[in-house]
Amino acid sequence: MAMVHVPIPETSKAGPVAVAPQGVHEKLNRKPGKIAILVFGVVLIIGVVYAGSSLVHDLSGVGNTSIMPYLLLGLALLWRWHLSL
Repeated sequence: MAMVHVPIPETSKAGPVAVAPQGVHEKLNRKPGKIAILVFGVVLIIGVVYAGSSLVHDLSGVGNTSIMPYLLLGLALLWRWHLSL
């Protein structure tokens, strides 16, 4: 990818600034294709199934048949996600 260097005034201490070509902006402004959305969805589903099965396996030794550990873990994860926003 070719880089275009923009001259910086002499009063600035910053180095040269690279400006992306116009083609990059056009690619980033396009919507993802149907295949990309499908691949993302499949990978997301596989990740959720893997995480869920790992969670069930890890909590199997607890000996509790209640759904409470799952609900509390989900609540903790949602709270952590909320705080990171």
